[in-house]
Amino acid sequence: MEVLSPSTEADDRGAKWLAYQLIPSLDEYLLVSQAEPRLELYRRLASGGWEYTDTTRGALRLATGAVLDLAKLYAELPD
Repeated sequence: MEVLSPSTEADDRGAKWLAYQLIPSLDEYLLVSQAEPRLELYRRLASGGWEYTDTTRGALRLATGAVLDLAKLYAELPD
């Protein structure tokens, strides 16, 4: 999981993400926005590719079974 910030976002989406894809045991890569309620999830497919999910409301279930509820996760975010 990476929490995005203006100073790290380009690296988190670029070089880091490319390097993480080479880790055979990595099944999911989660990007968490600081600025708005938004979760982006890359999930490894059996074919070796990646599935992308962009969530801005509701909840997101991880492969581990953990459920991230955006309303609860971002409850303290100022309007």
